[in-house]
Amino acid sequence: MYHSMNKDEVLKALSSDFSGLTDDEGEEKLSSCGKNIITGKKKKGIIRRFIAQFADFSILALIIASALSYGASLMGGENDFTEPLIILAIVIVNAVIGIVQESRADAAIDALKSMIVQKCTVLRGGVKKEMDSALLVPGDIIYLKAGDKVPADARILSSASLYSDESALTGESLPVEKSDCVLRNDTPVSERTNCLYSSSLITAGHAVCVVTETGMNTAVGRLAGMISEEKEVKTPLSLKLARTGKVMAVSALLCCILLFFVGVLKKYDPLFMFMTAVSLAVAAIPEGLSAIVTVMLALSVSKMAKKKAVVRNLSAVETLGSATCICSDKTGTLTENRMTVKEVSGDRECVLMLMALCSDGVENPTEKAIIESCKENKTDLDKKYVRIDEIPFSSSRKRMLTVNKLNSGYMTLVKGAFDIILPFCSYVYENGGKRNLAPCDKEKLRECCEDMASRGMRVIALAAKKTSAPEKSENNLTFIGMVALSDPLRKEAYSAVRLCRKAGIRVIMITGDHKSTAKAIAEELSIAKGGVLTGEEIDLMDDGEFMRAVNKVSVFARVLPEHKVRIVKALKSLGHIVAMTGDGVNDAPALSAADIGCAMGKGGTEVARSASDMVLTDDNFATIVTAVAEGRVLFDNIKNAIHFLLSSNIGEVFLMMAGFFMGNGAILYPVELLWVNLITDSLPAISLGLDKGDRDIMLRKPKNPQKGFFSDGLFIKIVLEGLLIGVTAYAAFVYGNTRVGGGEALGRTMAFCTLSISQLIHAFSVRSERSVFSTEVPGNKWLNISLIAGVFLQYISCSAPFMCNIFKTVSLDVSSAFKVMLFSLVPLLVSEVSKLTKKGI
Repeated sequence: MYHSMNKDEVLKALSSDFSGLTDDEGEEKLSSCGKNIITGKKKKGIIRRFIAQFADFSILALIIASALSYGASLMGGENDFTEPLIILAIVIVNAVIGIVQESRADAAIDALKSMIVQKCTVLRGGVKKEMDSALLVPGDIIYLKAGDKVPADARILSSASLYSDESALTGESLPVEKSDCVLRNDTPVSERTNCLYSSSLITAGHAVCVVTETGMNTAVGRLAGMISEEKEVKTPLSLKLARTGKVMAVSALLCCILLFFVGVLKKYDPLFMFMTAVSLAVAAIPEGLSAIVTVMLALSVSKMAKKKAVVRNLSAVETLGSATCICSDKTGTLTENRMTVKEVSGDRECVLMLMALCSDGVENPTEKAIIESCKENKTDLDKKYVRIDEIPFSSSRKRMLTVNKLNSGYMTLVKGAFDIILPFCSYVYENGGKRNLAPCDKEKLRECCEDMASRGMRVIALAAKKTSAPEKSENNLTFIGMVALSDPLRKEAYSAVRLCRKAGIRVIMITGDHKSTAKAIAEELSIAKGGVLTGEEIDLMDDGEFMRAVNKVSVFARVLPEHKVRIVKALKSLGHIVAMTGDGVNDAPALSAADIGCAMGKGGTEVARSASDMVLTDDNFATIVTAVAEGRVLFDNIKNAIHFLLSSNIGEVFLMMAGFFMGNGAILYPVELLWVNLITDSLPAISLGLDKGDRDIMLRKPKNPQKGFFSDGLFIKIVLEGLLIGVTAYAAFVYGNTRVGGGEALGRTMAFCTLSISQLIHAFSVRSERSVFSTEVPGNKWLNISLIAGVFLQYISCSAPFMCNIFKTVSLDVSSAFKVMLFSLVPLLVSEVSKLTKKGI
């Protein structure tokens, strides 16, 4: 209905006015309307999630087998329910650990969502303020500009050259022109050009609007209400590992089936063999692989957020570690975005005053510097020379136009890049008047611009013309003058670029600035090798020429958004994994095309942030490099955790298979297998995910994304290490079984302890290709804690009488305990020798 009302009627209907709501009115409406958020389906409750942990076939089979075992003991005249209860207890503990892992991942993902807060400019009680868009209520007056995402459904009160992308809502591919007109009551939603809709994007112009609907009452909220449930977050790596887990599960199940039939053929009790086989399947199948990876990803995201890099989707964290090329904007990313007017060409006071009139305010650092350098107050100027029309700045036009009212007549002002403004000029301002612009004048102006740009300064030019009637034509302008602004390089940019070079990452600077400005900055950063390529030169190249140029050139100047996309695509076709920074409306295609799109959190637009994979809250190039390092650490940690889990599981399978094939029967009872799985799988694996990584993590070349996860001999290494763990545990069994005063119970106890402790120690070995004693490998207190806790629990299992009764273990004397430690250290010692041999020491 609001589309058919005039402005006053709309504001009255919403209990608001042109000063906006007061804070008290806003609070009151918020309590009745609720927050301006799109709510999804409720997540599963704790009971449903707990029950879901038992949906795994092998877990259900184990519970059934335990029940059958208890039933068989009752039928045999016994009432021994100890083992079934212990097995059930271990299964429940595993389920609790699973819930904790899922909860940690969910909590981190929810925290990630809360970090990505959409802000908006609101008028409350006549005062402009920035506010969380979730707190908007109907009646709030909001200000929108190009690059903003519309935070709620709204009616336009005033606008200038306003266009909105509503494709997500209406399917219309082209931006729709909007204005503050009054429409017929029966106008369909898709044709209501005086309304803006939540989640649409402002692609051009600016507007003042009043919020009409929020949250689930918006058009997009009503659509969201039709969605059945929230999709589970699955990253490419977790999906890949889920497939790997299935392969490992099938392999483990085949081994367990073989174990069952071998045991039956050797006349062992079928029910016992069934329980043993199922217990081994539960212990050996890496069912928590993808969950552990999700937890690690979530933890990494939390760490990156603390370092000013907010990741918008988990898959970006996986890709970061593989980045081979970072395409960075210059202004605000490599530089401080702290503009200062250093030089003015022309009448200083006149140039600065007219430029201030043709500026919007202090949000733009360039305009802020110009306004601060002008002697006259910006507010007074705007009142004296009222702006009646405008064409806002855009990256495609590279200029801004305003029409201002004079005492008699009007003035058209055009501000922008020098080489864009000069072609529109027919005259030059001189000594209070204008004269024809001669070719020699143009040459002098170009030389002046070139001189300032070659010293690393940004050059902005201004042209104008007086008219008797308002006119937005840009023909026959008078060239007024230029200002040169300096923007110093960030101190950390130098070291970050050097670190990239050591890490095998190529740094490419892409800017809309003048070629000479770009070259001067690039030379400071030592990335100017290969020269500078401009947008105009790119347009003249065919694909072959451009590909060859991209392979050599690392500095691009005067580029348009379409050039950025072409650069990204060319780099990707050359095999690079590309990270791309962007902040503007038209940067969205390039951010989407890149492997990792990095939007600016301070100076970036909501459109750019929506298209990105990661938001830099400090707009700093060094933050990207920090994120890449974190991505590398994450990949290493995930690889190490999987290395540890799979090799440990292979050791368990081999030990049990060896027992039956060598005629010893079941080396471990089902409850012992589950115990080993409980103390060695969860804590050490998660602790490996908390590793800080090798200190030289950024001195390596990026990993090749074409290589498989188990490339470079990792799979063979995992198998061999698993066999070594299994052989060592079997050797401990043989020793205990055959030593004087020993026997099967001692042998089983020694194998039980050796299998657990060797796996706990093995976690330290998989952390790095370096020795565990290397100073280049930082300490990991969580892994130390998991070792101490695991060894203590294992000690309890064979020393406390009630535990010995449960696990059928015997207490170890000093000599046997010492032998267990020696056996447990064998895999570590073999790994250390292998590492030394590999390094040629």
